[in-house]
This record gives sequence, structure tokens and C-alpha cells, in this order.
Amino acid sequence: MSRHSRWQRLIKQVFGKSNRGAVKSKPPVRELESLGDRTVPAANVYVGEVADFTITTDQGTVGTLDAGDTVTFKGTTQVTGLTFGTDAFTSIQDAVDAVDADGKVTVADGTYDGGVVVDVAGVDIIGQGLPTVNSAPFTGAAAGYNGGFAVAADGVTIQGFDLVGDGATNDYGVLLLASSSGATVSGNTVTGFDVGIADEFGADGAGSGSSDNTISKNTVVDSDNVGIYLQTGSGNTVSGNKVSGSGHANMTIDGETDDSVTNNVLTDSPIGIELFGTLTGTKISLNNLAGNDVFIDATGVTAGAENAVDATLNFFGSAAGPASGTVLGNVDVTPFLLASPNSGNNVVLTDADGTTLVLNKRTGQFSLTLADGTQYTGTVKVRPSGQINFNGLVAPGVRLKIAGKVDGDIRINVETRETEHGHGHGQGQGHGQGHGQNSHHGVQRERFRLSESESESD
Repeated sequence: MSRHSRWQRLIKQVFGKSNRGAVKSKPPVRELESLGDRTVPAANVYVGEVADFTITTDQGTVGTLDAGDTVTFKGTTQVTGLTFGTDAFTSIQDAVDAVDADGKVTVADGTYDGGVVVDVAGVDIIGQGLPTVNSAPFTGAAAGYNGGFAVAADGVTIQGFDLVGDGATNDYGVLLLASSSGATVSGNTVTGFDVGIADEFGADGAGSGSSDNTISKNTVVDSDNVGIYLQTGSGNTVSGNKVSGSGHANMTIDGETDDSVTNNVLTDSPIGIELFGTLTGTKISLNNLAGNDVFIDATGVTAGAENAVDATLNFFGSAAGPASGTVLGNVDVTPFLLASPNSGNNVVLTDADGTTLVLNKRTGQFSLTLADGTQYTGTVKVRPSGQINFNGLVAPGVRLKIAGKVDGDIRINVETRETEHGHGHGQGQGHGQGHGQNSHHGVQRERFRLSESESESD
């Protein structure tokens, strides 16, 4: 029997007929599960007032925004083909509830209810034209608090809003809960809250604070209690903010570690910065603290020289530094800056070791602070191109050479004759390239290369 015949017989035994007449069985048909009324998260969601949407397909009440209407968003940039209730809303909270992780919520200029709880990781909430968000009660993870935004997820951005508080206790412009980290709070105006921006424990009042956040370029005014409050978190960066008129302190830092607080203008309050606990690795520098009754109150800082907070290279209102009784407790403020790093015409240049140059671009007046606290002042000619050159004696036996461009790199040589002049350079803020040191024929030379440090003008 041939091989082909054997296969034919085997198939007939199994199927009851030859393969020529066999009918292939069809796979079972699976019914697709209906999505019903569930909303599929959207990557980009848009929020506006009713007037910010044009109905292009009206499937409900004629002339009324209904769920399912096709609309065009008339914000700063027009967006067509949206579906109201899916990726177009008149409520920020509804939009947050509908957006996908790592998505974006764009909010048109207008007035909206706050009390927004953001529990979607990686979402960017961006205001167009500084929309107003009024304080309202939070729910969920932030229940029991009022405010604008409460962040309860990682990697959230809140940017470009005018947040307005009601001044009640536990009223927060932006509250970063313990369940969040890596948030960016930037470019907002925050007015009249109990606390403007807070990295705090969490709604349950227990646990470690939020960490690795960036709070930058916000204007925080007239807070009943504290402008910016950092508590028991770590690795937070607070830079380029203007905080004033706080009822108690412009900034309170309690038990934080490895925070960077730089280039802020903190003025016109009973306390500029209030410090508590052990603040290991926290650096406070290049801030303008003028106009506060007490510049820094560190009476609550853990005792011991090893726990002293590094608040060097700040400006205290005059070249004379802080007056007696205006800096309290376990904090180191020397050397301090001789001029404001944040005035409209001043630019700050630094290197990685903490060498700091404050230069007035209009008058050419400068103050140079080396990392060991040695300070020199003078006046340099600033050309219209921003190019500067200086070569002169700034102290007996000390010649200073400065060359470079204001918005680029500045090269500095310090030449000291006859006397020993060593400088120990500690950790500081900036983007510099470091320095070199040598000696020749009784002249000791130190070379520095400084770059501009971003600051906020007062």
C-alpha cells in the first residue's frame, strides 16, 4: 500500500471521510464585551468655559453642550474634532478624571472651581492665559482640606494658573501629598491661601513628605500663614519664586533633606525663612531676604555645629549684612552677598565650588565672593554687547582680572603677591567649569570660570 493510501485510510478512520471532503471546523466566535458607558482615557484633554467651544455636530439639545457633541476648542490654539464629555470639558476635575497617564490637560483662560485632586501619574495640567482657579473643598485623598490643586500621583505638572484662596485654615493653593513625588509647580500666581504651596505629610497627617519636586517661578502673595511650606520630604528644588506678604513666614522648611533653595525673592513678612529639625544636605543660597522683620529663624533647628544649616551667599538688604537679632538659631550665613542677586539689572554668575559674582549690567558694579568667604568689590565697564573687562587692584597686593560676556562664561584671575592666600572651595550652586591655582615669582594665581545662575528679578 502506498504512503498516500495509508494517510487516506487514517484520515477516514478519524473523521469518517476522506480529507477531500473534509470541512474545516470554524473557530468559536467570541462576543466582544461592550464598553457601555465607560470612557476610554484620552491623551489630550481640553477644558474651557461654554463660550470656548463651538458645536459642530449637535446630537443632544440644540445649542447646548451635551455629552457626545462634536466640538471645536477655541483656546490659544484651535483644536477640532473633539467630543464633549470624552476629551472636552468645562470642569478641570472632570478632565483630570478622563485623561490618560502621561497625558495633558489644557485649560483655556477663564474661571474654574478648584478642589482638583490629581491622581493620574505624569499628567501635565497647563493653563492658557493664566486661568483663575478658586479654592474649593478637596475630596478623596485630600478630603478635609480646601484649595486649588492636590497632587496625589507622581510626575504631575501644574503650570500657568491664577490660584485664589479663601484664607480658611487648611486652605492650600497647591498641596503635594505624601503619595506624590517628582511634581513641577511652575509659573503660577497664588494669592490669599492659608498656605500657598505645600509639600506636606499627606491628608492623614502621617508619614514622610513629598520628594523630588520642583517649585519654580511662582508668585505667592498674602498667605495667611506660610507662602511655601516644605515638610519631611527630600530632594526638593525651590527656585526663582517671589513670595511676599505672608502672615507668618514666607517659607518654612521642617525636617527636609537635600533640598536646594536658590534665587528666590522672599520679602516683606515677619519671617523670611523659618527652619526646623535636622536639615541634612539642604542648601539655601542666592536668595533676596530684604524687608523681613527676621531674615532667618533657625531656633527650631537641631542643636550642634554639625546640624547648622548652610544659608551662605544670601542678600540681607545691604552690604553690611544682617543686623543683630535678624538671624536666629543654628544657621550659618557668612559669607553673605553684598548686593541683591535678584534686582532687575543684576546678574549672578557662579561655579560649582561656590565662587559667586554679582554684577550690575547697567552700572558695572560687582561683588565677588570666593568660596572661603573672601570678598572683593569694584566697577567694571560693560559694553553694549555684554562684553566685560576688568584689571585692577581690589585690595593691597591683590589684583583681580575679569573677562568674558555677561550671558556667557566669565573668566576670573585672582593674583596675590607676597602673602599666603589659600582658598578652600566647598560645595555651591551653579554651572561653572571649576578653577585652577598656581604660583610664580611670589605671585599666587587662582583661576575661575563662572556661568550665569538663573534668578528671579524683584
